[in-house]
Amino acid sequence: MTTYQIQQLRNGSLGDSFSLLGPHHEGAHTRINAFLPQADTVWLCDRQGNRISELAQPHGDGFFTTADATVEDYQFLVTYHDH
Repeated sequence: MTTYQIQQLRNGSLGDSFSLLGPHHEGAHTRINAFLPQADTVWLCDRQGNRISELAQPHGDGFFTTADATVEDYQFLVTYHDH
C-alpha cells in the first residue's frame, strides 16, 4: 500500500477499497487494515471479544493497521473522540 492509495481512500476516489481494507496475507502473517476516520483507538479482537492487538495509526488520518493478526474470524473494538 502506498501513501497515494491511502489518500485516495480518504477522499473517496480509490476504485477498489478492498485492495487496502480488511485482511491481506503477507507470508506467514496477516495484515488487517481499517479506515475509521473518527476513531481514537482500534483493537483487533477475536469473536469472544478478547483483545488480540491494538491497530497502529501510522499517519494519524484514520487509517489503522496491524501486521500480527493471527485470527481469521475477528471483530474490532473501537473508541471514538468525545465531541
